[in-house]
Amino acid sequence: MKYLSTSDIERNKARLVAKGYTQREGIGYMDTFALVVKITIVRLFLVVAVVRNWHLHQLDINNAFLHGDLTKDVYRKLPQGVAAPANIRNPVSKLRRAIYGLKHASQQWFSKLSDSLL
Repeated sequence: MKYLSTSDIERNKARLVAKGYTQREGIGYMDTFALVVKITIVRLFLVVAVVRNWHLHQLDINNAFLHGDLTKDVYRKLPQGVAAPANIRNPVSKLRRAIYGLKHASQQWFSKLSDSLL
């Protein structure tokens, strides 16, 4: 719930997140991925940009992980509050895009960004 400064409820918020602890290595994803740049590389890039008189811009992409396309089939249990059909014993939903909590969501996002930039 999102509250106003008067402690009144402004609106309800919900976010669909995968429970990453249920994933097992080799099933549903290949490797985890975390792109981390060393501060020395950032400094080097900034020095080159200053020397060559390049213009620098910052980019912040909202909900970046939600833009990654999944290359493998990923299924999850239905979220709480979603009614399942009575004739299905263990209902699941298939994800079309990466969501927060998937161990390979960052890899999928980086892959899509790299392809777009190249």
